[in-house]
Amino acid sequence: MITSIHFKVKKWDYNKKAPLTKTHTDCTLMTHPLRSNNEPDGKAAGLTFIWTLVLTGEGLEILYYSSEEFFVIPNRIISDEKLLEIIKQSYGRTSFEVAQRNIKVGLDAGFPRFEKIPIDLPHIRSVLDM
Repeated sequence: MITSIHFKVKKWDYNKKAPLTKTHTDCTLMTHPLRSNNEPDGKAAGLTFIWTLVLTGEGLEILYYSSEEFFVIPNRIISDEKLLEIIKQSYGRTSFEVAQRNIKVGLDAGFPRFEKIPIDLPHIRSVLDM
């Protein structure tokens, strides 16, 4: 059973002095192998997803957000559908968390729709073999 064992907001910064004109959003997903402390040189026990969102206005940073989530994947044979499902699950948790923080400061901004984020499934799958 694939399980999320850790979710953490690494950083959230909001610059209320930055202009909200000519805005641009960058969203990235980085994937790293999740390794066991018992076997630090062994094969990955799962995946770590690091989501980053940067919103700029007039070239100045308005919002910076980063989170990480660890998924243990005991059976290394995983279908594309299941892999995409856990990525969407992580995206959903991350997107909800940034929305809650932004609402508190009166900022109506968040992650782009999942379908607009480039997801390279073959590359993410290859991280399990690192």
